[in-house]
Amino acid sequence: MDDLVIVTRRGTTATLTLNRPEKRNALSLALRIQLLAALNASIEDSMCRAVIITGAGQAFCAGADLAEMNGSMTPSMEDRRKRLDLLQRISHTIIHSPKPVIAAVNGAAFGAGLSFVAACDGIVATEKAEFCAVFSRIGLLPDAGIMWTLPRRVGATNARRMLTTGERVGSSAALSMGLADEIVSEEALLETAQVMADGYRHSAPLAMTLIKQSLAREPVTLEAIFAYEAEVQIVLGDSEDSMEAKAAFFEKRLPNFRSK
Repeated sequence: MDDLVIVTRRGTTATLTLNRPEKRNALSLALRIQLLAALNASIEDSMCRAVIITGAGQAFCAGADLAEMNGSMTPSMEDRRKRLDLLQRISHTIIHSPKPVIAAVNGAAFGAGLSFVAACDGIVATEKAEFCAVFSRIGLLPDAGIMWTLPRRVGATNARRMLTTGERVGSSAALSMGLADEIVSEEALLETAQVMADGYRHSAPLAMTLIKQSLAREPVTLEAIFAYEAEVQIVLGDSEDSMEAKAAFFEKRLPNFRSK
């Protein structure tokens, strides 16, 4: 099988590069399978502390491979469900990952490609990046969790407009609405994403896991948040991470957290 996802390591960061540049990294069935496997492997790797997702060539990800889905062999209902399930599992894995996941958007992030970007913890994009929830223009429901993630990223009004009109959003507008955290040159993209990933090294892994779990919960009341805090804060206070952080504070040094 071709390497549709190239995995590289730099320090404690794994970079997953979608590798179908000739198809603008459109999500074929094989690419979906390899991306999910690469995500899970990186998350399970005790030496990995953060994950970067980017695309080869001029696009981040053009979304689903419509040519594959509408070829001479029309997918069965079972095959369509399998394809959607893989998209949903990828977004679910990004959202629930105990390790931060950063999107390094090097070009177009359309359809499910945008869904994956919106699911990430951090988003760095080039000046040429474009974002488009193209679903309505091809008669499909926005999927891969984007109707949950996008409003949380850009607010209900911006999300509604993007999801219902399928308009293209450039890098400047993306930065203004919160769809991108930083806009950089093409040459600086991966280095900036790496710096962002390195910034998470000073966050305790167990705390990071629980923070992400909390943020992935359905909207809850203030009282429910207080109850959740009471449930986990005492446990965190007695954890090795917390003990190391306190020792580092008093010793005026950076903490040395154990890899999780």
